[in-house]
Amino acid sequence: MSRQKDKTLSIRTSAEIKQLLRMAAERERRSLASRIEILVLEYRGHMS
Repeated sequence: MSRQKDKTLSIRTSAEIKQLLRMAAERERRSLASRIEILVLEYRGHMS
């Protein structure tokens, strides 16, 4: 399922949350943006 990525999203968060996201992304060999995208899609799946 390919999506066109043409929008930018900036967020402010704590250093702890950023580090946790970075660790999760590295563990899966993904970019930080990709890991956040997956989290949002998983959340959407749980809301259905």
